Amino acid sequence: MTEQSGRPVETAPRPRTVTLAERFPIHRLTLLAVAVLVGFGVVTGSWKTIAQGARGSSTGTRYRASRCCS
Repeated sequence: MTEQSGRPVETAPRPRTVTLAERFPIHRLTLLAVAVLVGFGVVTGSWKTIAQGARGSSTGTRYRASRCCS
């Protein structure tokens, strides 16, 4: 590489060896693991909800207001 004046410019030497910790994408793997766990939880919960509805259980009666005072 040269400057506009035509003289060569010295560049900093690049390190030849990079440690494994510097090459290992920790943040990307952490995000991937969290995404897989969340996806697994959503799919499992949906599967259980759908299976419960297929068995014919009455899910709506659990949340009805009680008529204790009328």
